[in-house]
Amino acid sequence: MIAFTTEEILLSIIYSIGFGVMFSCLYSASLGLISLLKSGSKIFAFFMVSASPFDGFKQKWGFRTYSPGPVHSFLSIILFAIGYSITSYVSLDGEIRLYTLIVSFASFYLSNSAFSIILNKIFLKFLSLILALFSCSVRPILSPLCMLINAAKKRKI
Repeated sequence: MIAFTTEEILLSIIYSIGFGVMFSCLYSASLGLISLLKSGSKIFAFFMVSASPFDGFKQKWGFRTYSPGPVHSFLSIILFAIGYSITSYVSLDGEIRLYTLIVSFASFYLSNSAFSIILNKIFLKFLSLILALFSCSVRPILSPLCMLINAAKKRKI
């Protein structure tokens, strides 16, 4: 067993807290990304129908955050273990210590429960801004195509 100095132990605790907070941010972002992928048709409709591209698609189309499924939970556990191993390697020369695992998990859980709603709102605002800018650049190209499709529909009726 390797004996570590107090400075190394405190540094490993700081690394563990940082890893837990960072993993919480990535976990919230991945949930937002899954929600985005599950509502892909709503986003396409947002591009085509919305009067102003800067309207938030959450309010207009009922965009909601989905709960994680079993595959997401499994991958999150695997990625947490890999990240914890890397953190242990960086801070304690590869020594796995129980206190760093507890501190990492506690900081993940606390930051996730305290900031997940705020992080989801920030993610949605950022996503709305990106989609609005994308919509402003794509809409001039697609609007003639939509007018042709609508004209073709009116002729068939």
